[in-house]
Amino acid sequence: MMNGFDTWVAALLTLCVFSFLYRDNPFYRFAEHLFVGSSAGYLLAVSYQNVLKPNVIEKIGHGQILPFIPLVLGIMILGRMWERTSGIARWSLAFYVGSTPGSRSRHIYKRRSSPSLRTR
Repeated sequence: MMNGFDTWVAALLTLCVFSFLYRDNPFYRFAEHLFVGSSAGYLLAVSYQNVLKPNVIEKIGHGQILPFIPLVLGIMILGRMWERTSGIARWSLAFYVGSTPGSRSRHIYKRRSSPSLRTR
C-alpha cells in the first residue's frame, strides 16, 4: 500500500512525464533520467544475483577454473568503451560470433536428421 508521500512522488513524476506534451523541458528530462537510472540499477542488481553470482563467483569459490573464460571474455567486451582498448573487444566478439553458430549447428543437425535415421 502506498502512503501519502509515495502517492505525491508518483503524482509529481507523472506530471513531469506529461509535461513533455508541452515541449521538452528539464522536468521531463529529470523524470526520464530517474526512470532510466533506476531501471539500469535494478537490471544490474538482478543480473548479478541471478547470473554472475551463481554461475561464476560461486563456481570459482568452489575451485573450478572454467568460469574464468566467460568472465575474461565479458571483461574484454567492456574494452569497447575506451578507444585505446577497443581492439581487445574484437577478439571476444569474434570468439562469440564464431563459436555460437558452431555449437548450435550440431544440435540443429542432430535434431533434424535423427528422426529420419531411426529404425522401427
